[in-house]
Amino acid sequence: MAIIDASDLSRIRFEHAVSKIVFCSGTFDIPHVAHALFLEDCKRLGDILVVCVGGESVLRDRKPGRPVMSEKIRLGMINFLKPVDYCYLNIVSTPEDPLAALAHAFENLRPDIYVVKDETFDMDARRELCARFNVQIQIMHRDFGTKDELRAASTSGIIERIRNA
Repeated sequence: MAIIDASDLSRIRFEHAVSKIVFCSGTFDIPHVAHALFLEDCKRLGDILVVCVGGESVLRDRKPGRPVMSEKIRLGMINFLKPVDYCYLNIVSTPEDPLAALAHAFENLRPDIYVVKDETFDMDARRELCARFNVQIQIMHRDFGTKDELRAASTSGIIERIRNA
């Protein structure tokens, strides 16, 4: 497990030239069991798992009042999780171009598989980037139970329960 810089992605690909690299990204605000299970599922798809953790500037724009945890803490927490081989902070994306880090990762890391959750924003743009860089997209579905149980297991659901406590 290692925290890297976005500039290290080409080196990671070079060092793991014959490995199947899986890439995913996310906010990971208040890391919880659903995040850990998602990353575990991602790792099962390949040999090396590289995770991009959302930077604060884009998150503030997309999710008012967030993130709860600083980017440094979120990056460190993701790095501690067993399935993660490499993780780095998204310093490439901007509120005007929230998928810039994805294009950067595809161009430099050249992952074999890109994993997203089914409720991810801008799916059409993500699919277009995958096609342009010849990256297989894997949409991850995980059933934790009812829709209410799924909501309760999300960061937003956890925050809501804490506010109502």
